[in-house]
Amino acid sequence: MTSSNDFIELRAGQYRAQISPFGGGLWSLTFAGKPLVVTPPVPPEGLSQVSPIPFAAGCLLAPWPNRVDGGQFTFQDETYQLEINEPERHNAIHGFVRELPWELTSETSDGPAGVSLTLEMASQQGWPWRLEYVMNWSLEAARGLRGELQVRNLSTTPCPFGFGWHPYLSAAGASPDECTLSVSVGNNLVLDSTRNLPTGLEQPADTVLGPVRPVALRGLWLDHAFRAQPGPDGQVRATLCRTDGLGTELSAGPWCRWLQIYTADPARQQAFPGVPDGRALAVEPMTCPPNALSRNQDVLVLEPGKPEILAFGLRVITG
Repeated sequence: MTSSNDFIELRAGQYRAQISPFGGGLWSLTFAGKPLVVTPPVPPEGLSQVSPIPFAAGCLLAPWPNRVDGGQFTFQDETYQLEINEPERHNAIHGFVRELPWELTSETSDGPAGVSLTLEMASQQGWPWRLEYVMNWSLEAARGLRGELQVRNLSTTPCPFGFGWHPYLSAAGASPDECTLSVSVGNNLVLDSTRNLPTGLEQPADTVLGPVRPVALRGLWLDHAFRAQPGPDGQVRATLCRTDGLGTELSAGPWCRWLQIYTADPARQQAFPGVPDGRALAVEPMTCPPNALSRNQDVLVLEPGKPEILAFGLRVITG
């Protein structure tokens, strides 16, 4: 294990991972030197001077993921106004923790390699609750990367809560146009085309992804929210693979009720930096859908002092 101002590096077998204390998220993950996630170049001034991290790559999204319409929501008969940090769409997006420094509290180099980061989040604009986050990352040669977020409400009143994770998957560096996506999802929550907020309608996933599984990604653009469908073991999974079967698998526990799937694409003036063709695929497990706080849909309620634990992971697929 090595540490720097920007990263904490974990090693296990052929896996290498870089964790960022700025935001507490995953920066890079490789297997045998090949990337399992896509990340933008590190700027010369370091991650802590860049806010927000481009394309929210690898970021933890809390205390809500995705967007809040006009930054306004009501909880237990009180109305709150969040900062508008997506001004072009007049939304509040992706919470607070991705832009805050986390404290390194422990690290191990074997059995498995791991690191624990803590953030005690004070009240924020439009968010009067204090929350304590503990983010545990571990890396094992046989199982790959595991993340476990523990969140606890330090306030004296109940707190609304949502969580998401924002990795961009990579099949050993191949363009999404050379890959397929295997994912089990239910209905697509239809979003409007200007502000990416739910219209109130749902449609079958095949309307967006087509009827063939796995989904061929060549030329496909996505920025869609789907109801997650867990497997028999309760895990939600998504796998991005090249034609030879090499790729990466994302997994998330039963807490994952929604997946946002997004394609960075230069054809839409959204080129992912540092990628030759500008294309990259994010698969984002979330507790709740876009605009959940405003719509009061699948929002968790954290009682004072009671912890909530959310686990997720990434591993290589070798075909």
